[in-house]
Amino acid sequence: MRLADSIPFRYASCACYLLPAGPEGPQFFSQPLDATQTFDPHAPREDWYPVLNLRSRSWLGYKYFNFGAGPKEGQRLKLVLTLKENLPGRVNVYASAAKAKYHEPEQPKVLIGTIELKGLDNTVHTVEGTLDSTVLKGRKGIYLEFLAASDNEEICQLNKLQFVVETED
Repeated sequence: MRLADSIPFRYASCACYLLPAGPEGPQFFSQPLDATQTFDPHAPREDWYPVLNLRSRSWLGYKYFNFGAGPKEGQRLKLVLTLKENLPGRVNVYASAAKAKYHEPEQPKVLIGTIELKGLDNTVHTVEGTLDSTVLKGRKGIYLEFLAASDNEEICQLNKLQFVVETED
């Protein structure tokens, strides 16, 4: 396989849909502002702005990714997550059509893939899963559902997500 193309990554903290709401649900990481800190836009960056407290039955949603005409014949689409795992579980990946107007109800979500989490590695690393890319054409909302055996513990901390198109050699 070779990498053909990728859609630029998004920080997990740009999620616009979080469930459940409140202290039991997903939380955005925040840092105190340090006025003495400088920023060099040309320096390599290893940013870590995760969404914390992702427990079983937590949801994150991202609006919108533009998949254009979708993957071509012989290509497959993968979702790559950069995270720290704490517990074994899985992430179900759903897609929904974009709303034409803000006040319209959410469109139905379609399951397009699953990513297994082993829960063995508490370091920052990537996991990936192949998606049913027949659904991914045009603008789509992407939703992640986190599931594990324990409801009361953090499954993972999610930092980044990226879609990658691969072709077979």
